[in-house]
Amino acid sequence: MVVVHDLNEQGDVKGHRIYVTTDCRLVGGVVLHMYQCRFQQEFLYRDAKQELGLEHCQAYSWQKIDFHINLALTAGSLAKAAHHPEEPATRVQPFSIADIKTRYVNKYQARRIITMFGIDPDSAIIRLAWPLISKLGLRRA
Repeated sequence: MVVVHDLNEQGDVKGHRIYVTTDCRLVGGVVLHMYQCRFQQEFLYRDAKQELGLEHCQAYSWQKIDFHINLALTAGSLAKAAHHPEEPATRVQPFSIADIKTRYVNKYQARRIITMFGIDPDSAIIRLAWPLISKLGLRRA
């Protein structure tokens, strides 16, 4: 069993997480690493189901179903790899394709509105508002 304490800025415990395994030979670091990898896989499947159409296949042959599953999961992995160089500090945080999609839609719509009204996109007020605009509606802002 591994207990991880979540600390606040003063070093006080604000919460905890418990990870349990039946394999008594595993050390705590290995158990923690295995759970972190498992949750990354679960996030990948969740995003593939919700955002990438993993469950929208109507094929009957196993080759086509296998191709569809691999394509949906690969698209999620590639999106994660393509997005993380933008934000290296958030690499350890959960990844959501819905958030990435929302961020790009926000940027696209904001650029359309700004150019439609002839506003300079490089003005100080736009640069100040840009981080707020791009994060509008994210699940984890």
